[in-house]
Amino acid sequence: MDGVGTTIPTPVIADIIHLILNHLHDSKELAALARCSLVCRAWLYPSSRYLFHTITLHNGSKRFNLPAFAEFLRTCSDARTFLQHLVLNSGDFEDIPEEMPGVDVKDILAILDAGTNIRRLSLQDVPCCGEPGESLPRRTLDHLYIYRWFEL
Repeated sequence: MDGVGTTIPTPVIADIIHLILNHLHDSKELAALARCSLVCRAWLYPSSRYLFHTITLHNGSKRFNLPAFAEFLRTCSDARTFLQHLVLNSGDFEDIPEEMPGVDVKDILAILDAGTNIRRLSLQDVPCCGEPGESLPRRTLDHLYIYRWFEL
């Protein structure tokens, strides 16, 4: 048989796609992974699953724009569907500068409300302020990691 007219079974093709995407994800090739989501519909779902599984927001010297991120989750169905681990990171510094505004706890709760599939939340060097208020999300997290929580 010379191979003319033979086709590869669909499950084998799906396995190959997942192997490629898993390799790109493991090697942190996010740009290539994003391009894979544009190849065809068969690549969109698994690419999005890898792209949006974990999102890390770095703060640096500016305030997190958490209300804008919550709105992004409400309007971007792929991010809302696939985001499972959210990391808020204010940077790797010993002392929080006095002029740095704190992250409002209500903004974090709004993100948890918008990101319906978030199962893990990591807060790293995050200065927080505010009170959660009356309306808390009615859900649980599988994992909450807090590294150096600062209350302002």
